[in-house]
Order: sequence, then C-alpha cells, then structure tokens
Amino acid sequence: MTDSEPESVAGIQARFRATAGATLPGHAFGAEALLQGEPVNGMDRTVSDGASSSGVGRPAPVLDRRTLADRLGDLPPELARGSRYLLGKLLGSGGSGRVFAVRDRDCARDVALKVLHGGGIRDPDRLARFIVEAQVTSRLEHPGILPVYDIDVSSDGDVYFTMRKIDGMSLGECIALARDGAVPVAIASISDRVAVILRVAEAVAFAHHREVIHQDIKPDNIMLGAFGEVVLVDWGTAIGSGSVTSAGALAGTPLYMSPEQASRQAADERSDVYCIAATLFHLLFLRPPTWDDDPRRFWEKKRFGLIDAPTAAERAAVPDRLLDIVLKAMDPERGRRYRGAAELVSDLKAWQDGRAITARRDTVLDRLRRFTRRNRPVVITGALSLAALLLVAGLLWREKQREYSRWSVVATEDFAGGDAALTQRWSATRIVDTYSRAVAVPIDQSFWSVRDGAAYSDGSSAQITNLSWAGALSGDLRVEWTVTPISGSSNVNCYIGARNRIEGYVFHLGGYGINTSITLTKGPAAEILVRRALPAPLAASRAYRMRMERAGDTLRYAIDGVEVIEYSDIDMLSGPEHQSFGFETAGTTLTIDDVRISTRPLPLRSSPLTAPDALYAERLYSSARERYEVYLLHHPDGDEVAVARYRVGRCLASEGRDEEAIAMFATCEREHPGDEVATDAIVRRASLLLKLDREGEARSAYAELARRPCRIFRMAARPGPPAHR
Repeated sequence: MTDSEPESVAGIQARFRATAGATLPGHAFGAEALLQGEPVNGMDRTVSDGASSSGVGRPAPVLDRRTLADRLGDLPPELARGSRYLLGKLLGSGGSGRVFAVRDRDCARDVALKVLHGGGIRDPDRLARFIVEAQVTSRLEHPGILPVYDIDVSSDGDVYFTMRKIDGMSLGECIALARDGAVPVAIASISDRVAVILRVAEAVAFAHHREVIHQDIKPDNIMLGAFGEVVLVDWGTAIGSGSVTSAGALAGTPLYMSPEQASRQAADERSDVYCIAATLFHLLFLRPPTWDDDPRRFWEKKRFGLIDAPTAAERAAVPDRLLDIVLKAMDPERGRRYRGAAELVSDLKAWQDGRAITARRDTVLDRLRRFTRRNRPVVITGALSLAALLLVAGLLWREKQREYSRWSVVATEDFAGGDAALTQRWSATRIVDTYSRAVAVPIDQSFWSVRDGAAYSDGSSAQITNLSWAGALSGDLRVEWTVTPISGSSNVNCYIGARNRIEGYVFHLGGYGINTSITLTKGPAAEILVRRALPAPLAASRAYRMRMERAGDTLRYAIDGVEVIEYSDIDMLSGPEHQSFGFETAGTTLTIDDVRISTRPLPLRSSPLTAPDALYAERLYSSARERYEVYLLHHPDGDEVAVARYRVGRCLASEGRDEEAIAMFATCEREHPGDEVATDAIVRRASLLLKLDREGEARSAYAELARRPCRIFRMAARPGPPAHR
C-alpha cells in the first residue's frame, strides 16, 4: 500500500483492535477531514487544526551551519571543521515536525533535532506555532521536560531546533510490548506504572505553574530513558493558560483528549489532567479508555465523556483507590476533576504512601489500616483489648458509607420503540384555564410523537401539553437529555417533582418573554424562586445536553455541562406525588432524545424533623406542629432549631392561625438573623401581613428583605399568556 492510497476503514479498525496502542497511518486522521465534520480513524495520532502530522516523503534538511573552527580560523587542526550538525536517522514524526538524531560537532555530543514539516516556512501561523513550541519548551526548565539548546533555519529554509536526545523508548512502545506479553521492567508493576505517570504529572504541574497547557499528553509523547529518565515531549500544541484562542480549534489526540477538547471548547489545566488520567488508564488496563469501531459513535462518546468501564477482571487487578483517582481525573464535567496537575500529583503521592486521597472519602477503616502499618508491634500487643472498639468502629464506618450513596442509572429512553414507547412509558396532560388545571389526555392527542428516533413536540399549536415519565421513582432524582429546538419561540420548559408543571418545580428556558434567561418557579402559583441570565438564546437546530436535579433540598440545572442554577428550597415539595419529571411544549417545536434517569437513595440516618415533615406533606398540620414543638422543647440548642421554628410557623399558617404564625416567623428572624431560614421567614410574615391588610407592617418587612443581600428574593408570579411562561 502506498502513501497515496488510504487504508480502508475496516483495515484500520482490524489492525487497531489487534494492537490497541499502535500508531496508525498519518492519513488516517487528517485535520482537514475533521474540520469538515467527517469522523475518521487514527485515534492515537495527534491532530491540530491547520496542521498536518505527516512528514513522510520529505527530504532531510540541509544543515550547513559551519563549526566554530571554520568561523574562528586559527584553531588547532584536531577541532572539527565543516558542518556543525551531522544528520543521523529519523527518530519520529509528531504533530508539527520530524525529529532526527544529530551529532553536534561543536559541543561533541549527540542531540535531537526537530525540523518543521515542509511548507511551514511559507505558512506564518505554522511557523509561529513551531517557534512558540521551542520557546515554551526552552523556558520550562524541569527534569521531566527536554531542554532546548538552539533554534535556527537551514539554507533550504527548514526551521529547526535542537534539544536533548533520550536513549530509550516511548511509553506507547512499552504498552505495545506489554500487550504482547513482554512487559518492560519500567512498567512491570502497578507501582512502577504509577511512578511513571507521577513523574509526568509533576512536569505538567510545573508547566501549569508557568501558565502553559500541553493539550496532547499521551503514551507516545512520554519517553522512558535507559537510566530511569521520564520526559514529556512534543509541546507543539501547547497554549497559554487562560488562552481563548483554543476555543473552536481542535488539538490533541482523540484517544486521550478531554470531552471539552473533542467538543472544540477551550482547554485548560483540567484538560491536561484528563489526558494524564487517560494515559494512566491505558497503562493500567493496556487498552484505551474509550473506543468504538464506528467513528461517529466514538466521537459522540468522547464529547459526552463516556468511557468503556473496566470489567470485573480489570477492576480486580487495580486497587480501588487508584481507580477512584483515575475516574475523578476523567470526570466528563471538568469542574469535578482535579483543578490542575498539582492536585493530581498530591493524590497519587498520597496513594503511594497509603495516606487519604481526595478522590475517595476517607473512612475509619482506611485510617486504621494506615495506623497498623506504622505501629504494627503496638497494634499486635493491644489487639485483644481493642477488639470491641474495632467492632464498634467498623459498624459506624459501614453506616457512614451508606449515608453517601452514589447516583445510579435506573432507566434510559432513546425512543427507538416509536410511538409505542411513548404510550408505554410516558403520560400526557394538557394545561388549561390559564395554568390552573392539568387534564390527562391520550398521547396521540397531545402534540407529542416520535419522529426519526426522537420525541417530537409540535409547537405550532396553541395548546400547552406536558409529557411526563410514568414510571415509579424514589429518592433524589437526576435527569439528563438532549434537546434540539427546531422552530417557534425559544421557550423550552421542563419540570421536576411532579407529573405536570403546575404541581412541581419548572425550569423556564427563555420563558416570561426573556429569551436570554432561565427561571425556576414552584407550584400552582408559579412562585419565582430564582432567575439567571444565559449568554445567548437557545439556537434553532442545535443539540443541547441538559441536566436537572433534585437532591435533598437543592435544585440544579446545567446546560452542556455548565451549571446555570443551584437553589436550596427550605419548603421542598415532598411526597409520592412529587417523584416524577417531564417536558413541555409551549409554542416551540423541538425534539427530546437520549434521556437518562438516575436516582440516589436518601440517607439512612434521617433528620429528627423527617417525621413531622412527612406529616406536613400529608396535610396533618396540627400533628406536624406538635412534633416540631417537641423537638424544640428537648433540643433547645440543636442544629435544626431555626428550621423547626420556621416550620412551626408554617404549620400555624396552614391551620389558619395567622397571628400566631406571624409571631413565630418574627421569633425566627430575631433568634436566627444570620441563618438563611430568616429570609424565608420574612417572606412568609410579609405575605400574611398583606393577607390581613396590614400594609404598613408588610412594607417594613419587605424593606428588611431588601437589606439582605445574601439571597435572591422570592416573588409571586402573576399568570401570563402561554408564550411568556
């Protein structure tokens, strides 16, 4: 096969499956093809917009710079004369140039020479990037980064720079050998592999300190020297920290790049953290973290940050705490990763030393194990006397672990079953009488249907129809989905905590006539809890990944991984009727797809207010109030006194005892002025004062509310036309 004959997709896939970490042909992943939006193979090759990674077939540079002996004249004849650099073999080809072995005759040493790929001298942008690579590398003086010695241009116009030459092999070559059963000594054990990545992370942490982002950390860019050296090379795609020029550009290697790089978002320190962790994943399991034979599915997984989870056998071979570090560093949402390589270094060193790590909550048992290792004779001597204490500690540890449950995916929906899927798993309601009543309707009369494998909402009708999940859900709730506005207004609504928008919490994207805002409302009165500005209206025909969440008393909403709302509601709607979610069509034609539903069990250790809260949810206001008052009587200094007082006032108001409720809310404000619950108490008291026509006192309460800068004030929304809600 010649360089001009591209290898077939099937051939590339078969060969990659056989070798996993082998370098694919240069033409298999061209930047031009990527820029045109056509996914192709070559997932372990560096790609950078506007640059080719192939230097095959180019002639060697003409290095005719003269030696010192030639330029200085009268020197001993034994000093070398002629060309300073004697060109050796080609060592490799990277994203921006080729690397040759060279003999520096002036300094009498072997060096590596990197020359810009052909045509770069005629491309100012590529030339500038190449020179910046040399400058960036030269100022990063660290044992894990190759020093740059010189930069020049040859007589035939090839720009080059020289640097230290490492005798050894790349980490990518080591992985390939290990895959074939010939494990190199440098990566013989799990500890050896972590030690290699730790050295790389330390070099990257230094670069981050100097405000440099590498963007292309991968096994092929990590050199392992014959004498224990570990060096990170190829800084050709590096950018400055905080640079905005990388947004929209594609740089990095597909197998290891972060979701934001794959989505053409600006890279930062956390992107390098992801690349380091992806490399460690490959090193631990001898396979890349993400793969799919279908290029389009591969890129979809990369953009969403989906990895091929380790099998049970793979997990058994890697310590749990180490895997926790890897998975935290590879979290799809960069805000949940380590903030930079320095934090990753800290956790890896802690793992090596047997200390607590931030990626995993430290437990009593973890601390006991570390104490035992350091004080083995003392532990053995006192084992019998401590047996009972250890048993109790173990029970406490197990209870503590149960408190911190993780999210579990309980259902997914891709609408592959067509309209039948809607009928079986969803229900529809029509909102009538100016948002005051919800009426159940058949799916086929709801303006919701399935088209092209997605739920389709026809917004051309004046009808407002809700599509709700019909299954049973419990505990905390998180919903993720992909929405694509097609036409109409940019009013895209969804709700959580009810089977229709009237009874739950509603997130209004572009509602109330403000297409650059998102508003959170509550209940039948559409009480506005919070409003946030969006950078731009939702664009037609663009897919957005949405996430809404109700966890404890907190509501959250995120768009494309960026959290835009987080709000805590002390009067959280509760009860079985508030355990669902859904979507609304209101003047906007749109599609919904790839729905993922996750739940998290409530903590086993319940609050002392849980029982009266349940009574209140069942509208047993008097019984709930009595339970709150019992708590206040027996726990006057308890952690939840402020909340209990507030909820006593809430019960009194629900019983129609307005004067007593006003007094209790005033007590709550006076006794707990710095607590957030005081703000809610002021709102409740002002509302009751208005109800009793005591406008002067209500005006004073609202004035007090205006002086409190710590909370967004809650407003009662007036009913409006459908287009504005």
